Amino acid sequence: MLANPCIAAELPVVGDTPPSIALPNINGSNVSLSDFYGKPVILTFFASWSKSCQEELRALQELSSLYRPSLEVVAISFETDIKYFDR
Repeated sequence: MLANPCIAAELPVVGDTPPSIALPNINGSNVSLSDFYGKPVILTFFASWSKSCQEELRALQELSSLYRPSLEVVAISFETDIKYFDR
């Protein structure tokens, strides 16, 4: 089996500098991963309509409230309309 060089890139390691990603938050302000430099960050991608994603976001919200401000949770949705779920 041949390895595709694009796929065969090294995996990130804990402590590596993350790629520069900047996206608008729900208030329209840009947020970048570099804003959280020096803190542990949990980065998750979700869909608001997914029950398992809703459960994951609830758990991450609890985790964030327990360990904030030393832990940051960044949740990214690719949906065009923002939908909120019951907490």
